[in-house]
Amino acid sequence: MNNKFLISVIGLNSILVLNYLLWAICPPNALVAQIIIVLYIAICIYPLKNIKETWPLLGFIAFGLLVTMFTGSEAWDARSIWLFHGKRIFFDGGLYAQLDNYAPWSHNDYPVIFSAFAATLATVVGDWNEIFPKSAAIFFLIPPLLMLLKIFSSPNLFLIFNIGLLKICGDLLFNGYIDAILALYTCASVLMLIPMVIEVLNVDAKTRQTYGVLAGSFLIVLPLLKNEGLVILLCISIAALLFESSLTKKFYIYALLASLLIYFLSWKMPLLQANLQNDMSVPGGISRAFDRVTDVDSLRLIALSIFKNIWLCLALMTLSLCVIKIKFSKFNIPVTFLILYLAALLVVYFMTPHDLAWHLGLSISRTLMPVNLLMLGITILALKQYKRL
Repeated sequence: MNNKFLISVIGLNSILVLNYLLWAICPPNALVAQIIIVLYIAICIYPLKNIKETWPLLGFIAFGLLVTMFTGSEAWDARSIWLFHGKRIFFDGGLYAQLDNYAPWSHNDYPVIFSAFAATLATVVGDWNEIFPKSAAIFFLIPPLLMLLKIFSSPNLFLIFNIGLLKICGDLLFNGYIDAILALYTCASVLMLIPMVIEVLNVDAKTRQTYGVLAGSFLIVLPLLKNEGLVILLCISIAALLFESSLTKKFYIYALLASLLIYFLSWKMPLLQANLQNDMSVPGGISRAFDRVTDVDSLRLIALSIFKNIWLCLALMTLSLCVIKIKFSKFNIPVTFLILYLAALLVVYFMTPHDLAWHLGLSISRTLMPVNLLMLGITILALKQYKRL
């Protein structure tokens, strides 16, 4: 694999993280904001320049820009959480504007790396509106999509993945929600850790360390996107440390520590100091979980809600692995991650202080996006192996 490609994607993730940290330390003025955006676009040129390979991604980016630039966001979470936090960062001039807990319904404990980039886009044009800052979604979609394009190593397979991506995530890709972005970062992060992918990408000894830094940059972004990102990071880490991955155990631990350090110092500690809590942090979680575990109707509701959302991708993944006769052991890390993440979701829904039916109806399709996208990614990888047979 070309070392320049790896460095380019590292650069894109680094700009997203550095922009976030800049708002915490010294909010960017218009000139600095313009430099950030221009630098990001300039770095994109190299990995996207081979149009014969990247045309599906270029088309996806163009479509996404049209959607984000010419439509407002009517979705409540997008308008009242992520973009509202960006608006506060822009007008208050700091990353921690929401820690005064004004408008508590906007979930002021949620991480703001996306909102910080939306604020930077508003700074570029000199004012806030409800459309242009939403295009921050495109900047966050590019790094994981670039990595997945490289992993699948085929424009046609990547196009199939994009069709599935649009089916699974729909307008949540472009309307200011973070769930689809988190799902893509999860999919790319997990697939990058599969040893088989190292062979697919032709990563040699000279580029192995750069590849490790790239994987680490994805891990750093995960917990800064949403609260679920921290859970996903921990599930990935358990799977990566239990089995052989594309990174050495030592290197992975360094990457994990870097991710946790940035998250806790830049976000979790300020939250604790501001005494902000998540809406799920309501006493009595264990007793609620016990009541639901022993309630047949609750168990049926949770099981059916999960199955209705994942059955298609689960069937495609299982069928592709069985028909192409790929050993499941080659996918120890993603399968273990899927089990751990689904277990974590079960704990959340068992312990939720909200009405169970309401909570499932509101969130289950979004919380299962990482599961569905990863299973779709495994299916595409299986198809790629079939083409090589």
